[in-house]
Amino acid sequence: MTRLYYSTTGPRYHHVISRVVKNARPALFHKSNTSKIKNFFNVQLCVSAAAVAYACFDRINHSSSLVAATVGIVRSSDIFVEIEEGEIAPPRSDILDVVAEVRNRYESAKNIDGHYVNSASSRHKPEVSKELRLGNSGLNVSRIILGCGSYGSSEWDSWVLGENEAFKHIKFAFDHGITTFDTSNTYSNGLSEVILGKAIKEFKLPRDELVIMTKVGKPVASEVSFNFILQKKKPEDVGIINQYGLTRKHIFDSVKASLARLQLDYIDVLQCERIVSVTELSTEQDGLGHRFDYDAPIEETMQALHEVVKAGYVRYIGMSSCWAYQFQQMQHYAITHNLTPFISMQNHYSLLYREEEREMYPTLKLFGVGSIPWSPLSRGLLTRPLGAESKRGNSDWAINSFKNDATAAIVGCVEEIAKKRGISMAQVAIAWVLSKPGVSAPIVGLTSLANLEDILNGIDLKLTDEEIKRLEEPYKPVVVYGHF
Repeated sequence: MTRLYYSTTGPRYHHVISRVVKNARPALFHKSNTSKIKNFFNVQLCVSAAAVAYACFDRINHSSSLVAATVGIVRSSDIFVEIEEGEIAPPRSDILDVVAEVRNRYESAKNIDGHYVNSASSRHKPEVSKELRLGNSGLNVSRIILGCGSYGSSEWDSWVLGENEAFKHIKFAFDHGITTFDTSNTYSNGLSEVILGKAIKEFKLPRDELVIMTKVGKPVASEVSFNFILQKKKPEDVGIINQYGLTRKHIFDSVKASLARLQLDYIDVLQCERIVSVTELSTEQDGLGHRFDYDAPIEETMQALHEVVKAGYVRYIGMSSCWAYQFQQMQHYAITHNLTPFISMQNHYSLLYREEEREMYPTLKLFGVGSIPWSPLSRGLLTRPLGAESKRGNSDWAINSFKNDATAAIVGCVEEIAKKRGISMAQVAIAWVLSKPGVSAPIVGLTSLANLEDILNGIDLKLTDEEIKRLEEPYKPVVVYGHF
């Protein structure tokens, strides 16, 4: 006979393993003996407001102090049932799916010195995994979004990591609470999407817990090594017609191609971006180009985006760097024509670039749209003292665009606060972004696993008002970067 046990003591009530019943499936939680747990688990892995498991009923000595039996953590929203502490609750129809999930999780459990641990569900979810609404939408995202532009092929750009390293990053990120991943069809000409999709399959990451973001608008070359920006080529130069921009044809074709590369049935957030047109390209510009498509009618773009949502290919849509008036035009058209509106804006924002505060952030607030800034670390400039070298810093074609008259003063202030607190500069820079109203979650792309771990370790850092003031004081207006 089996019984389902619940813990009603709250998510922060840490229990420990007191004993293991021979031949019984789970380890049992008890209110005493707080030391044994450390031999087998991180204590934070073993606690939940609704920890659940199966146990052999006839082998358990029931007592009023018995709180829960578990093979892993299940979200409280999945199985919340109010009962008295230690009381045995009979199976209920509304939790049968959860019961099945627990059974499945147990099957993948590992035996450590006689104790069962569920490898699929016992990952530590630190503060980074706190669910945050993306704007006023119903979509929750992790506090840090892992940017996947660093994953693909070094043939596309010298600082890009290959599949093996990318897998380590993605697995580490998920195991430490990051559930939101941002990629693009244009990163390494689609290879970034391929790698992310393969990682999801390889590590059996639960699709329902993931938020996968990708983009539409820029062209994808047939060869991974071809880089439009570095080679200063326009799509038309290499025979690419109707395969970029925000037209109906390209939106549908691009979405289907991304789904195939990702090996997914749907995209959570499809974001718009676009390369410059033939008449707009300038060798003086950095080549990132417009996210707003001047050639495609807004009506066509918004209708097509609405249709890929209705077709089930996409759940939500977002926009990336553009002028505030352009975003207002697109959003207003969608709302007034009962089409799917944008829920997110992936805009350029960091301590070294705050031009978005003038018009974009007030506009986003007006529409209830969440901001997920790209390059919050200014391509690494905010992570190290000015003049310090890095592989990406030495090879990144765009990094000089992030330098201006105030760069030295701002970077110096970040360094000073980091030294005083005994933390990294990256933690200070991310803490500042997270402190800003309107920012849902920054997108962080890294080429070092140690740097990713460092940022996650500092996710709960809170800057004082005085520190924020000191960081912001040196800023001077700069040329708009990212949406010419």
